[in-house]
Amino acid sequence: MPDLPEKNLVKIIPNDNERKTLRESLKDKNVNNNQHSFKQEHIKQREELKKRESRIRNILTQAISKERQEEWLLDIEDLEFIQLLGSGTSGSVYRGKYRANTTVAIKVLKALGENSTAEEEEFVREFQIAIQVQSEYVVHLYGATTKVKLCMVMEFCEKGSLYSLLKDDSFVLDWEISFTMLKQICLGLLALHNNNPVILHRDLKTLNVLVTNEIKCKLCDFGLSRFDTSSNVKTLAQCRGTYAYIAPEVYNSNQSNRYQKQSDTYSIAIMMWEFVNKLLTGEYLRPYHDIKLEFRILMIAHGPKQQRPEIPGNTPDSLKMLIIETWQPDWDKRPNAQQLFDRLEDIFKNDYLPNKALWDSLVKARPKITRKKGQKLV
Repeated sequence: MPDLPEKNLVKIIPNDNERKTLRESLKDKNVNNNQHSFKQEHIKQREELKKRESRIRNILTQAISKERQEEWLLDIEDLEFIQLLGSGTSGSVYRGKYRANTTVAIKVLKALGENSTAEEEEFVREFQIAIQVQSEYVVHLYGATTKVKLCMVMEFCEKGSLYSLLKDDSFVLDWEISFTMLKQICLGLLALHNNNPVILHRDLKTLNVLVTNEIKCKLCDFGLSRFDTSSNVKTLAQCRGTYAYIAPEVYNSNQSNRYQKQSDTYSIAIMMWEFVNKLLTGEYLRPYHDIKLEFRILMIAHGPKQQRPEIPGNTPDSLKMLIIETWQPDWDKRPNAQQLFDRLEDIFKNDYLPNKALWDSLVKARPKITRKKGQKLV
């Protein structure tokens, strides 16, 4: 009726007031119908959201032994959100307080929607892996909230990411600090690899290493990490990670050629290059910084030439050979995390310390090193 042309409606209802009353009543009815539909849709969405939150809560609960659920499942009322540190496609990270006196990083999953299944799965996987590992070289997880907001509450590392620190020209970097940080990264990786079942990080890079005020490195971000089990064989045969850091077997992966423990140590070799290049050139550069299109890194690094970032010519031979050995194409010829730690320790003690003056003379714009009294290095 309301779509009937006025000239036709006049023939049916000649009285102007009656026609006006009819149109207004029909209009009110449509508004009420729309409001009812909107309300019903809102109720439906809220019910769906509750179901999804309940499902995640059940999954998290099943991942935790009953006696430890009270420890790992936190109350959002105990959290205070202070400062937004960053946002991504899956959520945001805040600096905050836990129970008023502990400074923490709070990772908040974005609002759940129809297409958020992947984010939910990543949240659950990261939680399941993080609760498995207790190491001073892995970011500590306090727990998660599953009501009102899905949050992971983690240790706060004041210096931020290793990537940001290496880019910071005010950060004093020398050989001793570099060896210390690299060994700490190896120890963090060793904690993952020594877990039962083995945990493969699958996205090691300077951006996924956090640093405390005491200059202690801690591995973080386990969204791509997986347990090395038969149920994950298919997943571990997929190309995942950050292109500049992934090993040849990850790029060329298949059911018989998949992610290995030494695929993670390959990533540390790239990080070793970042340290060495910063020390010897005085400038931080991303690996493969001269390649503008990221996907081309895969073709250059894992094509016929197997090209790696250029190691500075004045790099001490022992360290240069370790980098080359750790990023070589054959995964089974690379050192594992323990062997890499031992090699770094050996080079530090038996090459750097006896030849300290020579090594230090290679560092560009060699700064004075100041450390807090009592600060220990690994």
